[in-house]
Amino acid sequence: MKYRLMFTFFALSLMQNVIAQDDKKFNFGVSFGYVSTTDNADGAVIHLEPGYVLNERLSVGMRIEWALMGKVIEGLETSVDGGDKSVTFNATTYFPGDRFRFFAGVGLGVYHIARVAHPVAGFGTVDSKLFMGGYPRVGIQYGRFNLMAEYNIVPRSRENLFVEELSLFRAPFSREVEINNSYFALKASIIIGRDL
Repeated sequence: MKYRLMFTFFALSLMQNVIAQDDKKFNFGVSFGYVSTTDNADGAVIHLEPGYVLNERLSVGMRIEWALMGKVIEGLETSVDGGDKSVTFNATTYFPGDRFRFFAGVGLGVYHIARVAHPVAGFGTVDSKLFMGGYPRVGIQYGRFNLMAEYNIVPRSRENLFVEELSLFRAPFSREVEINNSYFALKASIIIGRDL
């Protein structure tokens, strides 16, 4: 809950700054899309991105993202508590064009990986963690609309789970599990404020 409030506070504060600017160098992007991990768990994503236009070819921004997706543990898909969240900073370059412009960029920041329960009852949970991560992005812009693809590269979660006693004939034991946290995102965006 506190992370949702933090992201909302940042987004509202930065949107207020964008609207208040007279020089029109600030903009604000809102994106929705689809996410998928390399082991075929999928879901939805939303991100807010205040940005600053340095010139006609280059902009910088801060992406605040919430990815609601499943995770795969030992070949079984399971849900997560509240989704993965991230705050990252990025730079994007735009290539010359008339109606359509291609762009590419990179970002780096902090990812909060949500708590994940093992899909088998009694096998415990993998606690939430913070990781440094990043992403390349490519896309195409048409006016105030963007279509983009990103691949978020985040370290894997590894944890020893304590497995509770499953029967009178089987004692409790521990086992190491590994979860892939990297994911691909395909998004559609609308830009408010200055466009390139």
